[in-house]
Amino acid sequence: EAVDAAGLNDYFRAALGPVGIDHVLWGSDYPHDEGTPPYSRESIRAVFNEVGEDELRDVLAGNAAKLYDFDL
Repeated sequence: EAVDAAGLNDYFRAALGPVGIDHVLWGSDYPHDEGTPPYSRESIRAVFNEVGEDELRDVLAGNAAKLYDFDL
């Protein structure tokens, strides 16, 4: 079943409670046709519309960098 940006926002909010934002990573299945390209940026904005800039940076890159111990 496909999930739109509003549905992803619900999943994201649900994940924050038990694990915390410092343990959430963004992933995608690009370049699958059923994904959001060429509207990926708009989709990410819709999902994370209530997340602060620093937290968003962590979810999109910083948390993975910490987990895998690499520099950004």
